[in-house]
Formats: sequence, structure tokens, C-alpha cells
Amino acid sequence: MARKKLKLEYITNDSARKATFKKRKKGLLKKLSELTTLCAVEGCLLIHSPYAARTEAWPSRSEARRVLERNKVKLEFITNDSARKATFNKRKKGLFKKVSELTTLCGVDACAIIYSPYAPSAEVWPSQAGAHSVLKRFKNLSQDDQGKKMLDQEKYLKQRIAKAEQLLEKLKKNNREKEINNIMYECLNGTRNLEGLNLEDTMDLCMLARKTSKEINERIVSLEKNAGDN
Repeated sequence: MARKKLKLEYITNDSARKATFKKRKKGLLKKLSELTTLCAVEGCLLIHSPYAARTEAWPSRSEARRVLERNKVKLEFITNDSARKATFNKRKKGLFKKVSELTTLCGVDACAIIYSPYAPSAEVWPSQAGAHSVLKRFKNLSQDDQGKKMLDQEKYLKQRIAKAEQLLEKLKKNNREKEINNIMYECLNGTRNLEGLNLEDTMDLCMLARKTSKEINERIVSLEKNAGDN
């Protein structure tokens, strides 16, 4: 099935626009991170939006050595010259497209600037004048204000790692709950003996049994109340 083409126009609904902005901003940061690391170029992204009191900035240098999750891209410098140039052109195009979509859909001001060995001068989006306008607003901020919303490669990767760790903990918790549920059903069915459980399993099973018993009692009270009303 062909992927539905995005209708690129300003989003009038406030909540939908804000949600889209956050999602696409995150995608932009990832695209720029991949571009600068894979192709050994320098780039920056500046975004002025109503969703932050200060300009949000992403200055980057070719220093990341981590693997990003999406598509299992191995994030490391590409040593082959022709492959690196092809990757640069492809990802630069994708990056500029993402910036264009973010600014159009969410009504924010942004610019992207890339220095590379593949062009005699900086490549900018949307234009030299547009980039100068955004940069001027950024430079007019105090040094403190410029830094408060600035996100570099290290901070970006730390955020991703923290999010991945939170997801891992959530998955571990869900798996543990499923495991204890299975143990409880096996004990009720007589296929497992309580004496074979260790201390941790026994304590978790006890907590689950109490929780289940409480839910059953609450359900009984609710049913009795409904029966009395009828």
C-alpha cells in the first residue's frame, strides 16, 4: 500500500500543531545528528517558536560515536569518499525537507546552516536572507538566554539514552507483572508448587494476590450495590 502523501499546510488546531511541532523537532534533531556524524560536516539548527520562551538551538560537531535506534543505523564516520558524499547529499536533502515541514506545519521560524567540503560556501535553508533573520534574533538574546535552550550532540544523546532507559524499565516492569501472573495461574491450576518459589517471587506473588483480592472485593461491593438499587 502506498504511503499517504502529507498535505503540507499550516495546522490551525493549537493542540495538534503543538504535538506536530514536538514530533517534527525531534525528527529534525535526529536528522542533523546523523548528517553531521556520518559525513563529517558541521551544521546547526535554530528554531524560534511560541512553544519556548527562548530560541532552541542545536549546534553540532562530528563527534558522536553511538548507534541510533531508528533503522538500526550504525552512526559512525563513513570512510569511503563516494559513499560519504552520496550519503551527505541524501541526508542534507532530507534535513532541509524536515525543516521546511516543521516551519510550514507549525508556523515557527527556523534555519539550517551546513558547512561541508562539497560546497565552496555554507549551504543554508531557507535562504541567505532567511538565515540572517533567524540568526539575528538569536544573537540579540543574552548569552544566558542563548545557552538555556541550546542542545548539543552530547545533550541530545543523553536525552535519547535516558528515554531508552525509561522504556527499558517500563518493559522490565511489564514483563515482571506478566511473569508473576503466570506463576499465580500455575499455582491455582496446581501445576506449580508454592514451596518451589524463591523469596522475591513469593513476595511479588503476595502483592499481586492482595491487589487481585482487593479488586474482586470492590467488584462484589459494586454488584451488590447495583442489585440493591434494582
